[in-house]
Parts: sequence; structure tokens; C-alpha cells
Amino acid sequence: VGSVRYAEPSRARLTSDRLTYYLREERIVPEGNVVATFPSGTTFRGPSAEYLRNVPPIRTFSRLTATGRPTVRAVGAAGARNTRPGRPDTSVTTITANTVVNDDERFVYAGGAVNIVRADVTADADSATFDQESEQARLLRNAVIRGRSGRPFTLTGALVDLFTRDRDLTRVKAQGTARVVSEELDLKSDTIDLRLADGLVERAWAWGPSRAVATSPDRDVVADSIEAWLPRQKVR
Repeated sequence: VGSVRYAEPSRARLTSDRLTYYLREERIVPEGNVVATFPSGTTFRGPSAEYLRNVPPIRTFSRLTATGRPTVRAVGAAGARNTRPGRPDTSVTTITANTVVNDDERFVYAGGAVNIVRADVTADADSATFDQESEQARLLRNAVIRGRSGRPFTLTGALVDLFTRDRDLTRVKAQGTARVVSEELDLKSDTIDLRLADGLVERAWAWGPSRAVATSPDRDVVADSIEAWLPRQKVR
């Protein structure tokens, strides 16, 4: 009780106001101003948590479950090794949710009013998963993605996947009543697949049983499927 510090070499460090260690279960419960730090640099902050130690034969994995709307600052492994001068640091993703679970410092599961912030995009959803090694994320139910680099765009869908390469967001795929809105294009369909470069949408595909509808300043197009090119942000 009082300014507790707990550390496992090469695995995790915890600080909190109080901490209970259940020896037989190898389960640690910190409470009050909890801060958990992992070797990659990923940190958890929140009012309470539960940490399951990787201690065979009890278990062969570690898991941190944080409740009470914690904030996670996740550092992508690939991104941390590929910082390029003059570019926004997209290796860091900040996740806030009602509950967050971190499995083996690789997969993060977030549930309840999820908010995700990167240097290039922000996102909101009912729940989400995040792979810290590949920096790929999946958003479920009421997902909204907002592009922050270059000319902004907003994409919505029931399920949205985000893909990165060398830290940069390269692809966003939305399924289920998908829609993307930007200054140049309003695109709607069952599925929308965007490809980006340097934070700008370069190409978009839309298709599905409900057909695809594309609206731009000078024309409307309705078809079974649509491919839109946006070189220099001009629609083709």
C-alpha cells in the first residue's frame, strides 16, 4: 500500500497506489493511478487493472486487462525502427476505451466507446483490435475514420480495417453501409476500399449488392462497381 512499484525484468513494470499479488494464481491487481510500462515503450494508464503473469505451467502468456476507461500509448515495433526525418511519428497510436486488454504485448483489444488517435488519422468505434507488430487495426460497429493528413476525408462503415506499411497508412477498407466523403468525392456502397499515399487518397473501389454511387462536383455515377482515381486529388 502506498506508491507501489512492481517490476519483471524484460516483461513489465507497474506502479500504483495499492497492489495485491495472488501467488497461487500468479495474478496481480494494481489499483489507483495505475501505470504499466512494457519493453517496447507501450504504456497503460488507468484507475485499475489485472495482470496475469506468464508462469508455466499456470499459463504460457501474459495479459493485462485495464478497466475504468484507461488510455494506452501503443508503440508499433516496425514503426519504432523506421522513424524518418521530417515525417509525423505514426509509430505511436493512442487508444482510449472503457476496457482494454493487452495479450503478450502484441494484440490489443478495446471495448466501449473506443477512440484511436494517430498522427495521420483518428477513429471511433464501439470496439476495436490492434496488432502492435503489423500496426493493423480493425474497428467494429459504428466505425468512423477521419484522415488528418493533406486533404481530410471521413469514412464510415459497420466494419473497418486499417493497414500500414513502414508506419504510413496505405489502405482503409470499410464494409457494411460504407461511405467516404472528401472535398472531391462522395462515394457510397456495401464495401469501399481506399488506397492512400502520403496521407492522400489515390484510388477508391466501391461495390456490393446495393450498387455503388459516386458524386463529385461535376458528375454523378451509379454502377454495380466503381473505381475512382484521384491523382493530385482530382477525380477520374
